[in-house]
Amino acid sequence: GPEFPARYDLGDLSAQAEYRFQPGETAAGLTLTIPREAVSRLDADRLDWLVPGMLEEKITALIRTLPKSIRRSLVPAPDTARQAAGMLHFGQGPFLQTVAQTLSRLAEEPIGVEAFELDKLPAHLRFNVRVIDANGKLLARGRDLNSLRAELHIEAEQSDEGVIADARWERDEIVAWDFGELPQRVPVKRGAFALPAFPTLIDRGRSVSLRLVDSLSLAERRARAGVRRLFAIAEHRELRAHVVWLPRWDEMQRFAMTLPHQRTLAEQVMDLLADLALRQVPLPRDADQFAAACKQARKQLSYAVQEAAGVLPKIFESYQAVRLALDELRGVEKLKSATDDIERQLGELLAEGFLAETPWQWLVHVPRYLQAILIRIDRLRSGGQARDAQALAELRVHLDRFRQRAQELATQNEDDPALDEYRWLIEEYRVSLFAQQLGTSTKVSSQRLEKHWRTLA
Repeated sequence: GPEFPARYDLGDLSAQAEYRFQPGETAAGLTLTIPREAVSRLDADRLDWLVPGMLEEKITALIRTLPKSIRRSLVPAPDTARQAAGMLHFGQGPFLQTVAQTLSRLAEEPIGVEAFELDKLPAHLRFNVRVIDANGKLLARGRDLNSLRAELHIEAEQSDEGVIADARWERDEIVAWDFGELPQRVPVKRGAFALPAFPTLIDRGRSVSLRLVDSLSLAERRARAGVRRLFAIAEHRELRAHVVWLPRWDEMQRFAMTLPHQRTLAEQVMDLLADLALRQVPLPRDADQFAAACKQARKQLSYAVQEAAGVLPKIFESYQAVRLALDELRGVEKLKSATDDIERQLGELLAEGFLAETPWQWLVHVPRYLQAILIRIDRLRSGGQARDAQALAELRVHLDRFRQRAQELATQNEDDPALDEYRWLIEEYRVSLFAQQLGTSTKVSSQRLEKHWRTLA
């Protein structure tokens, strides 16, 4: 029944679920059997919930791992667990955080996830995963997802954009839409399983590759960049001509020379113009749709050039001013934590490919973010170190967790638009902390950032 379902829903895939109720035996508890290709899609936060029929027992066991001082306000544990289970929406949010928040409400005191001693949790209350190959042969089993991935060398293999190997969908050096249709999803047979996979185009700089990946959002994001590359190849001469006529082009090139980028500024600006021209165009799925997309984008090119001309000179002029101001502070030991933070901020704002990768609605604000750095440097010069250190401490909370989550998503080849939003809100928050007189594009405060973060968690 619904308490102990025979198949376990993993989003795109449902896995066979088996239950054994003799605690102590190796396969006790819930065991999922999945093909090797599905391991990269497993989400530990989701799996930690197990199944509805095991929820109360797991919460009871978690309460028993808490320190005595906290446990006292949650006894008897089985009754508290029953109450907590009734307050939870099964499967929504990270399991441990959600349980910790619910128990905090019941205990009327804050309980953090770190309070649980997870190594005391009985093994049968952690999911057990069996990984099989196409012939049903057992490849690995275990209760720790990271160890399983390491044992199967899955992280290394998945590093090329979450790619699923399938010869029918592997082609390189593509420079024109000559590969027929790009369907939204296709089934890939792996033994008894039919895995859904998502065809995409991967931008390789001077060509694109056709591949299958393991998530729709990843496929669409990659395909947009791939379509942009094919358009840029088709319209290369036109784009190049527009670039050299941009106002203050020579000056921008000179300022950009100090950025540690592999690709030339001209190539990056051509990508931006292609991106702006294609902004309103739906993702094409075949050669005819691609031809129509190019036609529509060509009409938008002169507008794209006007938009870029209004923003790019300001970005590079402000960057040059920041770089010169920063050079004067180098080597001043007491300002090191501030200058390190500014260096890292510049590295993130102006990373390789930032012109085409930064959403346009935020790219237009980059000159103001750079101006805010200049004002911050001025204040540091005139004795504002204590205030700067205090502001930096407030900022760190948000920066550290953003960077950690972004890193996790990067290793899983996932993206999260809400996390991107959080990142740009942090940039606005920097302006409010270090250069309030410049104003922000949206209301921002530590509390608002906190609220946004909670919707992410």
